[in-house]
Amino acid sequence: MFARFPPLASSARRCWRWCWPRRFWKNMAGIRWMKFGDVYLTSKAENFFVANYFRTFGLIGTVNKIFLLGFMGCGKSTIGRLLATQLKWNFIDLDEQIVAQQQMPIEQIFITHGEPYFRNVELALLEQMRGFENVVIALGGGTAAQEAAWAILKQDVTIYLRCHPDELFRRLKDDPHRPMLGHMPATERLQVIKNLLALREPFYSRADFTVDSFAEHPPAETAAFVAQFVGEYILTPKITEVADCRRNQ
Repeated sequence: MFARFPPLASSARRCWRWCWPRRFWKNMAGIRWMKFGDVYLTSKAENFFVANYFRTFGLIGTVNKIFLLGFMGCGKSTIGRLLATQLKWNFIDLDEQIVAQQQMPIEQIFITHGEPYFRNVELALLEQMRGFENVVIALGGGTAAQEAAWAILKQDVTIYLRCHPDELFRRLKDDPHRPMLGHMPATERLQVIKNLLALREPFYSRADFTVDSFAEHPPAETAAFVAQFVGEYILTPKITEVADCRRNQ
């Protein structure tokens, strides 16, 4: 991310380490995530605070897209629409785009063409969205589990909506339109959900920010919180004591 400006990146990183509590940055490189308020920041999160320093002084562009990722049923589409409304951005549901392009439901695409075909269509559409601006994009449950997708996702903000397997089962147990679950009885779905989630979790955990999407937090409440966090810490950088920071570089 900072290959083009190595001196500035180093300078900005020192600046942010000075401005923010030192405990926040302590051992940052050696941990996978840490909690910041109600948001879990991955070890990549420091890059966003450094990037905000750059944006404040016009050294790099603004954030154009927010990708919501997570398991099927975690609320990506519902929360994504609400988040886009609050940010006054556009909203795109990747699965809906695939259905519109292929003129058939996703489960029928899996039956007719197979999963590899579906994943290729998914990646092609994602590639077409590189130039989109001011948009919240809800990914499919398996989109982020493709290594090729991260060449695109890492260019913008990624938020993982994390949900417990039992809650996912509650939401999905009677849903017949989930191709990865097929038409298996509800008694088998919980184990399949756990197995799939275990396979995908390493990819989901790459997201820049993780927000818990639990039943006790309605989608509107989660979307409002994410919108506030995004507005305060990503779209509108808060640089404190910049003058003092510059003097201490």
